Amino acid sequence: MAEIDYTPVDHVLPGWTLRVSGYNEEVDGEHYDGLNRLSGVEYLMEDLIDEYVEQTHARLTRVRGEHGWREFTWDDGAVHRYDWEMYLIDLRCQKCKGRSDLYMLEDEVWEATGLDGWVCFRCVEAALGRRLTPADFKGEGIPANTDQTTHEPELRERIGLPADEG
Repeated sequence: MAEIDYTPVDHVLPGWTLRVSGYNEEVDGEHYDGLNRLSGVEYLMEDLIDEYVEQTHARLTRVRGEHGWREFTWDDGAVHRYDWEMYLIDLRCQKCKGRSDLYMLEDEVWEATGLDGWVCFRCVEAALGRRLTPADFKGEGIPANTDQTTHEPELRERIGLPADEG
């Protein structure tokens, strides 16, 4: 049986990947979207199974598995396999290891920092030698620079978003 050993760390989030095989080219492969909890893996598997039954009217003849995998055998001869595993999404700044919210700068501003990778706005400001302004961030339509994404108060101010009323 696959073992899970996870110790929560601030700003390091677990995610799950689900690999599907035995369906068709459209479904087979890796799935990540919305799989930030193990229950998301179970829901996606359930949806795929329900969809397969609806499309083919096949019936399950066997289910095998343990944590990390399941294999479903159908009376039409199909065998669907699901393999899943946890991975970590490290949202900490690669430079200072502090919190690093999601944001997107104009290309020329980013290039002027000389930085690479995932860094917080404070390290960007230190590299630029100045405070960021709303003009430094990519324009409208970029979800990372809107209320669709959570930002700490100082970053909201730099982006030009209204103060969070939460």
